[in-house]
Amino acid sequence: MPSSESLGLWEEKGKLVLPTNQFIEPILEIGSGSFVWDIDGKKYLDLNCGQFCLCFGHNYAPFIEAVNRQLAKITHTNTNTLSSVVFQSLEKLIEITEGAFTAGILLSTGSEAVEFALRFAKSISRREKMAALDHGYHGLSLGSQSVSNSGKWAIPRVAGTLVVPVPKHQDEVVACLAAAKRVLDENRGEIAAFIMEPILGAGGMIFPPIDFLKEVRAMCDQNDVILIFDECQTGFGRTGRWFCYQKYGVTPDMLIFGKLSGAGFPVSGVLMNDRLTEGMRHGTQTHFSSHQNDPLPAAVLLFVIEEIERLNLLEVTENVGKVLLGKISDVARRRRALVDPRGIGLMTAFNLDERLFADGKNPGHELTQLLLSSGVLIQSISRGRIFRVMPNFFISMEDIDFFIEALDAAVEKVANE
Repeated sequence: MPSSESLGLWEEKGKLVLPTNQFIEPILEIGSGSFVWDIDGKKYLDLNCGQFCLCFGHNYAPFIEAVNRQLAKITHTNTNTLSSVVFQSLEKLIEITEGAFTAGILLSTGSEAVEFALRFAKSISRREKMAALDHGYHGLSLGSQSVSNSGKWAIPRVAGTLVVPVPKHQDEVVACLAAAKRVLDENRGEIAAFIMEPILGAGGMIFPPIDFLKEVRAMCDQNDVILIFDECQTGFGRTGRWFCYQKYGVTPDMLIFGKLSGAGFPVSGVLMNDRLTEGMRHGTQTHFSSHQNDPLPAAVLLFVIEEIERLNLLEVTENVGKVLLGKISDVARRRRALVDPRGIGLMTAFNLDERLFADGKNPGHELTQLLLSSGVLIQSISRGRIFRVMPNFFISMEDIDFFIEALDAAVEKVANE
């Protein structure tokens, strides 16, 4: 269970922190590789790799060296000047997209990048409406929240935000495409863009059938609607390719990236295809933010790309992901309470059987606590029904086996099997 020092610190100083989240009790002090230690010295396997950002794990020595090299040069410039490393990182970034995009901007957070994409889609198209998937998640700023989870948490929701249902299974594709067509037809000439995650993360780890994505791409072309893919969670090798759109063969007009692109440092951005960038070059759109195209995040991004290439980590994530999913599936065969194991690369998930949630129970919370007591950090979504397993790229087979043993025992206890 959480250490007494952690509990003591929460009791003494917990009120200093705004209650913006349901924090768990261990207070982390040190990280190394796939593990973190709390202030009482207890060790935890971090299956979240931070908040799904640490592609190389905690305290990766080459990353620290790369950051220090840039810190010794220059870290920040004004919005009207650039550093050479910005050009180098964008050139490398565009190279790994194989010519699908021709220009981009570097920012800090995923929400910021989403806001940039939404604003510029409206500005370029001179249209005001935006379509999004009903279970998508794009951030917590007002614009990004308006296109997340049908905008139900946005106060006030941005006007003109339209919702399209996402198919969770193949048998839902036809109905969802019909709904998408209705939205586009009823708002013809008014929709600036359609934003979506190619794999929906926080909305339920939903893997839409590829034919749905392809048909949405075609509908956007037919209606002159900009297609935006938010690949903050799926980008930079998580699915075994640089970006998920490459794996699926469905190319958007704008690409949003974040999380793994900074290896734990806040780096995000937006790439645009040639048609959109040319429209901007002849328009009046401008963007001024304090930390756009800064040299330090540019150097971090460049390092991440070159390190993934150097170590052939795209192949690693695909192969290790298959092993991880196979072992979770083995647990599902033994424990009926664990259902629907699924994943691509190191983006995996499983559900708890809905029958466990009868009578107001929350077995997901219990499972999280049992795993925590066993030394495993993991997060659930959908009120404890769905668990994301998205470790860093260097997770070892020994660490996976440790997790699977803890998971098997915890599920057995939760379900009383």
